[in-house]
Amino acid sequence: MGILEYNFQRGAMQRSEFWWATLLLILLIPWTLNAHPLFDAEPSKSIGLKKNQGSLGFMGSYMHSTKFFNSSGSREESSHSSYPGSSAEEYHDASLVIRTAYGITDNFGLWFDLPLVYRKEVQALHAGDWGLGDIHAGLRYIFFRSPKDAVEVGFDLQSRFPTGDTDVHFSDPIRGRSGELPLGTGNQDLSLGLVSRWHALPWLSLDLRGLYTFRFSALVEYLQAPTTLQISADGSQQALLPTGNLNIDWGDEVFGEGRLGFQILPNLSFLAGIQYMFRRTTYVQNFEIQPDNDVVPVTQQLSKAFQLSGVPTLLAHISKRIEVLVSTEIPIMGENSPTFPLVESLSGYRYRLEVSYAF
Repeated sequence: MGILEYNFQRGAMQRSEFWWATLLLILLIPWTLNAHPLFDAEPSKSIGLKKNQGSLGFMGSYMHSTKFFNSSGSREESSHSSYPGSSAEEYHDASLVIRTAYGITDNFGLWFDLPLVYRKEVQALHAGDWGLGDIHAGLRYIFFRSPKDAVEVGFDLQSRFPTGDTDVHFSDPIRGRSGELPLGTGNQDLSLGLVSRWHALPWLSLDLRGLYTFRFSALVEYLQAPTTLQISADGSQQALLPTGNLNIDWGDEVFGEGRLGFQILPNLSFLAGIQYMFRRTTYVQNFEIQPDNDVVPVTQQLSKAFQLSGVPTLLAHISKRIEVLVSTEIPIMGENSPTFPLVESLSGYRYRLEVSYAF
């Protein structure tokens, strides 16, 4: 059932040896392959593809987390207090994204992301699932290039499609049913923004990107109603979960990132990156069940959210055709309400490995 198998019992020393071995391999690959004619020429430095050029990439990512940023900006243990016998939660989140891109003209190109997602909670909910996530697609138009391409500025337009399953079920040993976690957000959204690159020096570059995202209203399965209770025959109250099919009103988000690149070896660069996301207050059309079993509609207000992360990256230009990136997304500060799929609110380190081939 796993797209990505990971030995969770691996000790700290073994993890350290693994990452050092990965780094050494990245450092050695460029000099072992550059002698072959398939891997000729210098790395591409443009933020877009030229006419009739394409690329195919594979990006794997993994995150382990037990905490999220709450609405006051503090990191707290992931748990749902409304679950009977609830306890701290431990999540494993992995994905493999297949990305294709193609240049229609020297300034205009299209791209498409196909994600496969694996998510599992192993302490409290004992739920997990794997399958197709939310598909992304977009276009990029480079509308400005300075002499010798020292500066490039482009326009991005992209969309998320709610192809990931949003069902959530909690494990039920009596019925022999295993738990499920949502693989998507349930929202379709549309994003537009600007992207730029400045080659300040032969060994120094600056990348900037900003996106504004409009999220369309949607019905989703994974939301819960914290005040929704069921009165049992003995008069005790028990959580009635999940409620499902709650409507998220439209909303918007702002995303920005910057990366300062240093070429430390002929085919190896270090990128010091930072990312910021801000989401305004969102409203959910919820309901409450009163003691007399009347259903009362209510509007639930979700707090605004933001997250600031650092992203150190190693980029190996094996050739102008092949690139390898290794990065870690490190949460620095944030504020969030874990009412959207909780996995999206988690604050663990996310490790990424990406390999792309240009043709």
